[in-house]
Amino acid sequence: MKKILKKTFGAAVILSAFAVSSAQAMTNLKGEQSHISSYAGKGKWLVVQVWKSDCKMCNTAMPDLVKFANKLPNSTVVGVTLDTNKNAINAFNKRHKVHFPTLKSSVQEMNGYLKQIADEGLTGTPTYLIYSPNGQLKAMQPGLVPAASIYNFLNQQ
Repeated sequence: MKKILKKTFGAAVILSAFAVSSAQAMTNLKGEQSHISSYAGKGKWLVVQVWKSDCKMCNTAMPDLVKFANKLPNSTVVGVTLDTNKNAINAFNKRHKVHFPTLKSSVQEMNGYLKQIADEGLTGTPTYLIYSPNGQLKAMQPGLVPAASIYNFLNQQ
């Protein structure tokens, strides 16, 4: 697998030619089956942040992502929580004024999904995924990534 580091996205790993899988059984917050592929490949960049409500870095990163979500060029932002407690999810989204879709997954499911699309498992939260407008995974980065870096990355594509 070809890996290239991009300065504008920190140490983002650029992955070549991985299509989005539609076989994931994530749900939206209403409990309806949904998945990342529902949002990818729709002619816009897709920025996904995988988070947990008790993750300190996730709580630090989310306000920045919320602020930049409407400013990211030609893009959609989706959150994927690994929490199982609906109250914790709702409190996190309310506290951070999350206005973009949130999907629910599990650590095991997300780990399997990442291994399938990137040959790498989940190493922690937050984890960022960026899909091109045609649905290919272009970057995956665990850890704190400033929204300005994502903005710069998208503007250079």
